[in-house]
Amino acid sequence: MSADDDLERILREGWKRLPEPDGGVTRRARERALTAVPRARPRRRRTARVAALLGVGVVVALGLGVGLGALVAPSGTAARDPIGLGFVPRSGWFALQSAMRGTPDQPAVAMVANVPFAEDDVVNGLAEPSALPYSTLLTLPVRGVVVVATFIEAEQQPWTSTRYPPRTLPLRLRDATPYIEYGTQVRPDEPLGQYQLRALVNGFNVDLVVYAGSPRLSRRLSAEVQQQLDRLVVQRARKTEHARRSRPATIQAPSAPVVLDRTFACTPSLIGGIRKIGTRAHSGSGRHGQSWDQPAFAGIETNVSGAAATAVENELAWVSAGRPSPSATIVATLVGYTFPFRSWGTIGVNRGRCRATSARVSLSRSGLDGGTVGSIDDRRDCASGRRILVRIRAVLGSAARLSTFRSVLRTTVPVREATLVARAQSGRPLVYAQVLQSGKSLLYTSPTCFPD
Repeated sequence: MSADDDLERILREGWKRLPEPDGGVTRRARERALTAVPRARPRRRRTARVAALLGVGVVVALGLGVGLGALVAPSGTAARDPIGLGFVPRSGWFALQSAMRGTPDQPAVAMVANVPFAEDDVVNGLAEPSALPYSTLLTLPVRGVVVVATFIEAEQQPWTSTRYPPRTLPLRLRDATPYIEYGTQVRPDEPLGQYQLRALVNGFNVDLVVYAGSPRLSRRLSAEVQQQLDRLVVQRARKTEHARRSRPATIQAPSAPVVLDRTFACTPSLIGGIRKIGTRAHSGSGRHGQSWDQPAFAGIETNVSGAAATAVENELAWVSAGRPSPSATIVATLVGYTFPFRSWGTIGVNRGRCRATSARVSLSRSGLDGGTVGSIDDRRDCASGRRILVRIRAVLGSAARLSTFRSVLRTTVPVREATLVARAQSGRPLVYAQVLQSGKSLLYTSPTCFPD
């Protein structure tokens, strides 16, 4: 046995023989130690400290608006400016919101989900203004939930008072009703659960829709959704907001015009053994100052999607002229889906059906028939062949490029004038259209095209 082992054995035996201190000795020793050492603030348990910090975050968010509350969102995407409307996300949830308080033309939008939002549903870090996170909903898992809320000040919609019953926060999921607008499912092949709740809250008409990855919400998932609804913030409408909106808009000096000139090879769909395209055009209508409810428009389309929620995918290319209003939509469907120019573009090209090409296409209407069109769509169908060449030449108010947004390449910069030309790959001219910011629109088509 080594010397170290002997020493350890001796110390252990000696410790056993020593008398243990009684309670009085222990108490007196502790009191002396505490008086000799400066008193420090007691350390909190880490979990308590984290809970306190989160609690402060929620209080700050409720006081200043959801912009700060969204700092706890795992997604890191939320409105850049607090507007006092939206969701303070729970741990593990993701939040988006718009940066405006809402108008009848363009409501304020807030979204929250227990899954990350698809990249296509985030526009410059903000909620997609159409209030339909379509790409996220298409891939929503069985236990996934997306909650979308829109907000419009009630005094701007006095005719809707009976549709929005007065309610107080928090809104209750049990008050929601099954919601499939006009019998249309967002995802018909794998139906979603869809529930709607309307309420008048603090001077705002709130329209709230819950989308679930399965047709029915389980009890557990319903409880989680309710906990998130408990964190909905609706700050009372303030008169200062009306005063701010009533100020005249700042008038900026016009910038130098910029020309965008691109050519694409596009593939029309095959219908009844024939590849064909449709073309439509209308003049501008509903002018308010410099904006149009329906700007001058011309487009070329084919049959790709039969669903209202994806109707814009039928457009191969389009051009518009003039500044579109927030409510102006590229395609209007009977079931109420909208595709606003401000999101989908004043100029757009279907990136699934078209690709850039260096082929030369002249801007000529020689051999085509047509002229000025009215405010109602003038539609024509044309046999096209396997592929068509489409050229877009536009004069824009400021520098721009075509960028990707969902299924299209587009720019949202207002257009002063634009020309859209299509011809068959053989060289046969098919379409010539021109739109002007004055609202005028012209459409010329091949004599072989026929009215739709």
